Order: sequence, then structure tokens, then C-alpha cells
Amino acid sequence: MLDPGEELGQAASREVWEECGVRAKFECVLGFRHMHNYSFERGDIYFICLLRPESEAITLDPLEIAKCSWIPVEEFVKMATFPLQRAVARLADQYLNHGYRGFHPDQVAKYNRPGNTLVYHASGADLSDLLVPEKSHL
Repeated sequence: MLDPGEELGQAASREVWEECGVRAKFECVLGFRHMHNYSFERGDIYFICLLRPESEAITLDPLEIAKCSWIPVEEFVKMATFPLQRAVARLADQYLNHGYRGFHPDQVAKYNRPGNTLVYHASGADLSDLLVPEKSHL
């Protein structure tokens, strides 16, 4: 879940820290799943994010998850059991071994208020002319 005002990458990094005790830097979105009538007759969007760990030490929170360990992606691809888990494993394999680059964030100006927002895309498009420049601090 995203906290109010939190960007997608910040939420992914925070969740990994809370559940596994691993600090990690958001790199990109590998894919996402959209499901209708998930809970309370509302839709749900589940983002599959690539993060780079800043350390390898794991300190899991037993109230959040039951087990956590580092395994090679090739092993994860073979052991994934349910469809969403298999999709995550395959996207990770495509990223690491087959040139897939995922959706990367670029800032663009908000249309309805001051400041910028993030657009995630897999293109080589230069969107730098669409952002509001940061104010210089003199």
C-alpha cells in the first residue's frame, strides 16, 4: 500500500525495508497486474518493481512475512508456483538475462497544480522539456 503523498518507488523501497530489513533503491517497474473486484468490490493494481539492495543482510518481520532469502533468479523461475509469482520470476529473468529494461520514471509537469509528477515508460523518449524546473536555492 502506498502512504499518502508517497511515490511508487518510495513505497516499494519502504515495504522491502519493513518486511525484510533490507534497504533497497527503486530502479524501475517491470510490470503490473490489474484485478477487478479485488476487495470491497474495488479494483487493485499490483506493481512488480525492480529494486537494487544496498546490503544483503536480511532481518525479516515475522508479523509481515514467514520466510525471506536470497536466491538466484534462475532458481526462482523454476520454483515459482502460482501465476503471479511465475510472472514476477519471468519478468526478473527477462530483465537480468534478455535485455528487457522495464518502465522507468520521468518527471513531467502536473496539469492541475504546481510541481512535477512521474510518468513511467519503456521508451527512449526525452521528456525533459515537459517538467517544471526545480527552483534554485541561492
